[in-house]
Amino acid sequence: MNLFNSSSKDYEYNPLVAKYEELRQQQKSFYLDPYEFIEIANFYLNQLNYKEAKEALLNGLKIHRLETNLLIELAHLYLELEKTDKVKQVLQQLEGVHLFEVESIRAEIILMENEDIEQAEQLFLLSVDPVDLDQRLTVAQLFLIYQYPDKALAWLLPLYNDSNHNIEFLDLLVRCYLMNLDFANAAKIYDNLLNLVPYESDYWNKLGHCYYLEEDYEAAEEAYSFTLLCDKKINEPYIFGALSLLYQKKEKEANQLFNNGIKENILLPEDKYYYLALFYYLQEDIERAYKMLIKGIEIIKEKNAYNALCYYFLMTLCLIRLENYDEAYKYCSKGLQIHRQLPNKNTDEPWLIIPTIEQLEDLQKNCKERNCSPTEIQIQYTHQLSTLLNPFLWREKGYSLLTRAQSFNELDETTRSISISKKASEIQNQVEKVSLERLLHNERILAESKENIEKEDNNANFFKNILENNPNLASIWRKEMKNIIQNN
Repeated sequence: MNLFNSSSKDYEYNPLVAKYEELRQQQKSFYLDPYEFIEIANFYLNQLNYKEAKEALLNGLKIHRLETNLLIELAHLYLELEKTDKVKQVLQQLEGVHLFEVESIRAEIILMENEDIEQAEQLFLLSVDPVDLDQRLTVAQLFLIYQYPDKALAWLLPLYNDSNHNIEFLDLLVRCYLMNLDFANAAKIYDNLLNLVPYESDYWNKLGHCYYLEEDYEAAEEAYSFTLLCDKKINEPYIFGALSLLYQKKEKEANQLFNNGIKENILLPEDKYYYLALFYYLQEDIERAYKMLIKGIEIIKEKNAYNALCYYFLMTLCLIRLENYDEAYKYCSKGLQIHRQLPNKNTDEPWLIIPTIEQLEDLQKNCKERNCSPTEIQIQYTHQLSTLLNPFLWREKGYSLLTRAQSFNELDETTRSISISKKASEIQNQVEKVSLERLLHNERILAESKENIEKEDNNANFFKNILENNPNLASIWRKEMKNIIQNN
């Protein structure tokens, strides 16, 4: 539905809708103008009542046959419901109409089915009003939905000098940079946004993420601090702020920030020790990781079994590295016992990545064989663990660096969650490549064995070879990245 045209947005009561429902209930004939039917349909859409929204538009078309605006709204509704055949039927009734609103629907169908980006862009070039910012934003938004950030940027950047005080424009521009993994330019746009909205915690938080991913940990720490000044109830600044401090060797300050999160009831003590352990583990400080895990296990051993599973798996990895295979076997066996007793392996905890039975059994086999070389299954799980230290991949209840807070969400209401079955976009490969390089850097400890322990520089190649020789693992990784981009 074209929510740019909706005047009933956020209404809980609308007298026009009340009148419409009363007339329908009395089964009386009535007359309304096209814009009134659109008003009613948008009201229902905002209530997520798609059935009534569609019926209102169809009722309008019974009175106003082939009325262009009603057909446009109906096409938008079918797009939102992902009923492409119905959209095409509506477009047939709009044949000969070349308004921007109609051409944008035609272009979206082309992008959805044919992926002919040049044909879609040609439709826009012929229909967009060069001075209409809303139309250009709509074009850029569409290209972004279908994962063409460079095309979106091409439509936005020429407008920058005249629109750099427009929040909707800047918010869309920053998403383009994020999808291109251009965190340096994204940080500049967040600076612009914060000049306009200095107390928006979401922008400070994501500015911190951009600096963090650029490995400017001092700037990241500062941005996360401002985030918490604006809103102390967000968990990410505590986690990634503490990690930024750890990368700067400020361990006392990192512990204090974790403790502040616990004091605010945002983090649990087990969150703190798990993140500390994971950080030290990926920094090759296995002894310290082990000590953090011991402290965490003391807290969670009588608590949630899900937490224990994650702790026991990472503890087993640490003990294998320390060549304490007997103790590693005990922890792994505890993990397997808990796993088999759990009725449901799903959890809402953002930091929990539950190991599978297969992963635990594979690790137990390593303990028996007293083998410290990582297997493919262990590498796969460590990839999952590493996402916890990467805000681009880290999500809580659907949140990630590619999404934003609800307080600035008007522009997003024009987008739809669309399944793109045929698309193998460049962004997917780009995300995979860049993210994998970052993860490999952190995971090189797992590649070490007795034979290559003095050849640390070869560790990244070790992982790359494993991925090249194991297409299933690469496929899993690609699928995960595709879901992250498409769902946000």
